Amino acid sequence: MSKYLTESGWKAVVAKSKVKIADNGLAAVLKTYEARPEEKYTERMADLKKVFTIGLGLNNTNKKIGDAAAAEFLSKMCAESVKTQEELQADKIAAATDKNDKIMLQNMVIQAATNVTINGKANAAFFGRQVVAACTAFQVHSKSKLDDLKGELTAGDLLGPLIMVVSGGIVGGLMAGVADPIAKRVVSEMQKLAEGQLKKRAQSIGDSSKDLEKAVQALIQGATDAATAMESVVTKLIMPECKKVIDGVNSGKRLSPELTAFIEPFIRANPTEMDKLLEARFGLPSAAKSKQVQVKIYQDMVQRFEREVIKAATPSSEKLEWVITGVPDSVGRKAEQRAKQAGQQREKDIRQKEVEMGL
Repeated sequence: MSKYLTESGWKAVVAKSKVKIADNGLAAVLKTYEARPEEKYTERMADLKKVFTIGLGLNNTNKKIGDAAAAEFLSKMCAESVKTQEELQADKIAAATDKNDKIMLQNMVIQAATNVTINGKANAAFFGRQVVAACTAFQVHSKSKLDDLKGELTAGDLLGPLIMVVSGGIVGGLMAGVADPIAKRVVSEMQKLAEGQLKKRAQSIGDSSKDLEKAVQALIQGATDAATAMESVVTKLIMPECKKVIDGVNSGKRLSPELTAFIEPFIRANPTEMDKLLEARFGLPSAAKSKQVQVKIYQDMVQRFEREVIKAATPSSEKLEWVITGVPDSVGRKAEQRAKQAGQQREKDIRQKEVEMGL
């Protein structure tokens, strides 16, 4: 701070003056100015205006102070007052800009955390619906052929392999790009809950049941329960982290390094980038990936099912030979071919539906 704007500087001049200088409040104003916090720009500028006015009142064209040193000090005091006011005005504008930038950044961080919550739940829900869609499509595919399997398979024989296919498809869809510790927890929890719901529905039918249609319906119900369970994982594992970020920003405190690392990649992420990040960070597939998973689960179920259909249609005498020779590779190839055709048709159906919906 310039000595010309200090109480001590002015009092030293008064003490040395050979003439009596009246106390017109200049020292008090200087004292007040010095005591102001640095960020009180408006108040400090008001103080300096008073310094200029009072200082000018002690020595002007109508009234001379009568002391050359005091007159020179007052002249420099008034000049410093004007100059410092200009500097404070610039600092005030800069501080306001910094504050606005800070608020804007805080809002971006809060928005990023909100987007993670919303998009994470949306992607998990969409993924779950694709699993259900795969099972529903399988129900349509299998309906006309279930009668061919009656007496050949029980509900347990049918559902066991199908549940493994669906569970494996879920894990395969979620595992893509997993690189974050949270993602490993998300994937593990989703896998456990989904498989648990599928098995729970299967158990409600009973392994020995002969009602294959009811078994397939149980598969759809299990997939529906699994979808709800998978969505709940986002609420349980991801949303709390997002809330910590939002609460931390609103508190005005600096985020911890862990929370900063958690949210920073998502700031200003566009929808495509957000999907990629959700997949890489949490194992949650994008909509496009989820639809691919639907087709794969459906195709794999059809292949497993068609294998049984082909075996059931094979004459008993030929099947007796399989006890010794094993099931020939041709059965697997036929099942695979049928499944591939079914998968291609499923892809066309999905695209057609999107066209009809204007997507």
